[in-house]
Amino acid sequence: MFIGWYTNETRKQLGISLWDPYNQYLAYHEGRGGYKRKSYQAKPSLIKIARKVEQQAKDYGWQLKQCRQELEDNRSWFF
Repeated sequence: MFIGWYTNETRKQLGISLWDPYNQYLAYHEGRGGYKRKSYQAKPSLIKIARKVEQQAKDYGWQLKQCRQELEDNRSWFF
């Protein structure tokens, strides 16, 4: 619940979409003030990690989509 609350507040305060894991991660790591000051720009390793977070979110999204499709195509396993 905390992450949901935090990302929603970040969306409200900084305008970062809930669907933008790269910038949401940077804002979480650096704090909203640090994100506003762009303190992450001096941290190449952090930017690299944020890109990994972004890719992982895409991978999970793809997996979820595949699971949903599989469940819809094969509803008989429920019964």
